[in-house]
Amino acid sequence: MTPINFTHIFDIQLEEFLRITFNPTEEESKDLTELPNVKDREELERYEDEKIIRSKVRYFAVGSIPPAARKHVKPHMLSWIEHSTWDKAGLFWDWRIEPHFFKEYINCKGRMSLHDDGGRTKRRTRGSIEIRIPLFGHIAERAIVSHLGKNLDVEKKMWDDKHGKKGVIKS
Repeated sequence: MTPINFTHIFDIQLEEFLRITFNPTEEESKDLTELPNVKDREELERYEDEKIIRSKVRYFAVGSIPPAARKHVKPHMLSWIEHSTWDKAGLFWDWRIEPHFFKEYINCKGRMSLHDDGGRTKRRTRGSIEIRIPLFGHIAERAIVSHLGKNLDVEKKMWDDKHGKKGVIKS
């Protein structure tokens, strides 16, 4: 099992971060959908009430498959559904990944939380991934966590570029 542990600090007030996240302008919407390693995403379901937002989003990734795995893992297999629940009062997402392939071998889940950091927004991503395939599993876990980190870092940079501010990235 490999831990997922990233912290990003955005030089933007939490209220504005939430507005852009949940009620973006059309331009802000476009800006935040271009992530590396993600070829396509599609929202499959969405439910909202006064306490939560629950969603299912299908992702199709692009990534380098290690030579030793190419016989068994094909590019079209890099897809999954993210099940997430946003707790409006607690300011966190609980998420779970459901891969389209190798479901019985992969367990990935975690929490992404937002915090006021003295007029800035701190985003903490914590979780774990476990791939129960001898020899290959731990290598794949590290590669996936690395790709996730790159996506979160690029998203952070897009925020900074868009809002003209620089923040802190901690991994």
